[in-house]
Amino acid sequence: SIISEMKPTASTSSNVLCTLTGPCMEFGSVNRNNRIYSRKLVEDRIINNPTVKECLKNRSMLGEGGHPENRVDISYPEVALAVTKLWIPDDGKNMLWGSFDILDTPVGRILNTLAQYGTRIGISARAVADSVQKDGHEVILENSYELITFDAVTEPGFKCARLEKLDSVSKSVDQMSTKELKESSAALKAFKNPVFESRIRSLDKEISKRENKVDSHALLE
Repeated sequence: SIISEMKPTASTSSNVLCTLTGPCMEFGSVNRNNRIYSRKLVEDRIINNPTVKECLKNRSMLGEGGHPENRVDISYPEVALAVTKLWIPDDGKNMLWGSFDILDTPVGRILNTLAQYGTRIGISARAVADSVQKDGHEVILENSYELITFDAVTEPGFKCARLEKLDSVSKSVDQMSTKELKESSAALKAFKNPVFESRIRSLDKEISKRENKVDSHALLE
């Protein structure tokens, strides 16, 4: 079955600098590389692939700060992130989403600095596959697709493949400042994903509670 309701949470390990999440692939439409990936490919070769599941379980799907030019294997000195979750939200938008831990490595620290600055990190799959030409597009053959990992990139093949920070998603609302509450609510609303609806309601409820409390104090004065 498709993993569709896995709510990503920010990792708390001291080896994780921050957690990013967002869409990382769109299926059924042409991307900037003139390629088309089917939903069946994403379901069978990524979401339900036993090898992918094993890598996620063992935290061994490691990505780098850019696609390597002459290899498909992972180089530990270049590792910047770990893929922790992959799922398809039930929002009808035909997108594969992922959650990524940015690791405390030399390259990971660069990505973390960019994320702290506000850069929306691009993400792209590193994979091998065969394809055929159809209607002027490159259609990726489902049974040939082998996912290696996801890498951070400056210009992803899918325009939607940009990540956002999730540091505050697992933080209790009563531990957050009003400014943090509003920033977190706005960031999660920007995703337009049902996965975050419950969290958004909690944030907005706390914001309303605090603002009403301020108003009542003002009236008393």
